[in-house]
Amino acid sequence: TLHMDETPQVYLLSKRALAESDTVDVSLMDGFFEEQLKPNRDADPHKYWEVVDRTTNEVVDASLWTLDEDTDTVHVSGAELMHEYTVSFLAYIIWDPVEMYNHL
Repeated sequence: TLHMDETPQVYLLSKRALAESDTVDVSLMDGFFEEQLKPNRDADPHKYWEVVDRTTNEVVDASLWTLDEDTDTVHVSGAELMHEYTVSFLAYIIWDPVEMYNHL
């Protein structure tokens, strides 16, 4: 897509992911329509995104997570066993909701 810097953006919240070991993978796009939204990887994710341990409501230090751009998955290391994690992330609105409604 051309001119992504001019494309509207929203903050989205991933579904919760349960840590069953000291690492957990959080899928960004699970539950979202991938033809409508695209994670914004152009702006530094470690600056503009937030990973939260929802069991304690503490923000996870940016040094403890990485983004796999090929799968749109955030890998969290040093996770607490049986804690739930989410990612708040910026996404481009590729297909405006009104346009989608009219199309359907």
